[in-house]
Amino acid sequence: MTLVELLVVITILLLFTAVAIPTMRPAMEGRQIREAARAVHVYLGRARNRAMRTGRPVGVLFERFETQPQICQVLRQVEVPPPYSGDIVDTLVSIQVTGPGPTFRATLVSGLATTVGIVRVGDLMRLNFQGPYYRILGPDQDQDGYVDAFPMVLQLETRAVQVPWTTQPSRAMAFQIIRQPAFASGGMPSAVAPLRLSRDAVIDLAWSGPDSFLPLGLEPAGQNDFRSPVLIFTPDGTAQAIYAWRPPNLLPGYAPYPLVEPVHFLIGRRDRTPPSPRTFQSGLEPFPSPDAEDGLYNFQDPGNLWVTVFPQTGLINVAEVNAGAQLDPQQLIAQLEHARRLARQSQVAKGER
Repeated sequence: MTLVELLVVITILLLFTAVAIPTMRPAMEGRQIREAARAVHVYLGRARNRAMRTGRPVGVLFERFETQPQICQVLRQVEVPPPYSGDIVDTLVSIQVTGPGPTFRATLVSGLATTVGIVRVGDLMRLNFQGPYYRILGPDQDQDGYVDAFPMVLQLETRAVQVPWTTQPSRAMAFQIIRQPAFASGGMPSAVAPLRLSRDAVIDLAWSGPDSFLPLGLEPAGQNDFRSPVLIFTPDGTAQAIYAWRPPNLLPGYAPYPLVEPVHFLIGRRDRTPPSPRTFQSGLEPFPSPDAEDGLYNFQDPGNLWVTVFPQTGLINVAEVNAGAQLDPQQLIAQLEHARRLARQSQVAKGER
């Protein structure tokens, strides 16, 4: 074979390759999405099984990407510390109103309680094991994230709740502090190996969340606090809550959002995610456009998948994305709600095929 003939054959092969690659690319991307959905499905199921086996809550942290915090490519199991009610039995506190907000002060009146290295700013306190939760604000003089000592400054978690406390100290009451998952609050992660998705498949946090549209990829305006959401499984196999920034109708802050409805995780492509996270300053800010050439978001691409967790049972399903007819940009939320509704109704675990 002469050199000219060899060059002709190589040129023909290169032309065939150039033609074949664009036609194969969608199939390769679709396979990566399916494999990622299957891996997330299995990883969540393992965390649920571990919680049932050990009798302790187990969290799954969706680690936000450092340079693009509205996406996730790494999942980690995290330890959930047990609730704290003092160092000895009959440790009691008294509570009183200290200012607007409303804010309160919890003072130790009997027993022994240690806060240094145990109670973190942002943990939740409950009085007499009933009633509303109070978010712990401090004191934290050394700014290490841990409460220094009693008395502690509290803020009512839900604005609509009326409390009986006044500016006078209340009677002594038992308390329970619900502590944040270890890795989410700066502690060490679990010994279980993390799950790392392939380079092009991501979990799009901008459109993931419960049915009521709690976006997991958003942050309060001007804070730049990109803490990662954490899904909590309980020993009875249910999905109890998800730690995330809450919408404006609740007190803003990183705290558990109780799950009474399915929570959806959108598995899609990196170029279909918004280029920057939205803030919920007023709830009316425009949606950043994705980098994809066709301008579609991940929840509008039928080649993507939802991984849905049902809280009452803890069961996990994988369903195809179906946003319905392409609507105008003012109806993005309607498309998203339609896509989530179909994912909730679907009982086909495509990721297990």
